[in-house]
Amino acid sequence: MREVINDDEYLNGQFIKTVASRGGEIIAVRGLSSAASAGSAACDHMHDWWFGNKLTGYVSMGVILEEETYGVKGGICYSMPCNIVDGKYQIVEGLEINEFSKEKIAKSEQELLGEKAVW
Repeated sequence: MREVINDDEYLNGQFIKTVASRGGEIIAVRGLSSAASAGSAACDHMHDWWFGNKLTGYVSMGVILEEETYGVKGGICYSMPCNIVDGKYQIVEGLEINEFSKEKIAKSEQELLGEKAVW
């Protein structure tokens, strides 16, 4: 999908910074908690799980991995590209991942494994 935007500098820099700070920005603009945004996302997620999604695309869904997937070890909950049919998700396989994204995925995986070790 990077080719649609065709600006790696933006995607690897400002875009990630903006997404990472969106909760704080919502609070700054509204003067209120960003809980409504999180609630809306949860509702969207449940809508897709209940009604399914377009099979021509996929949704990002936090799932507990049973085995290594896209380089992420099994046994942790991780966001994966999924199709949902009849209330069941299936991880979309075979998507290409660039080196920048692989590094970010590995870092996130290590953070989650560290959190899991605490429990």
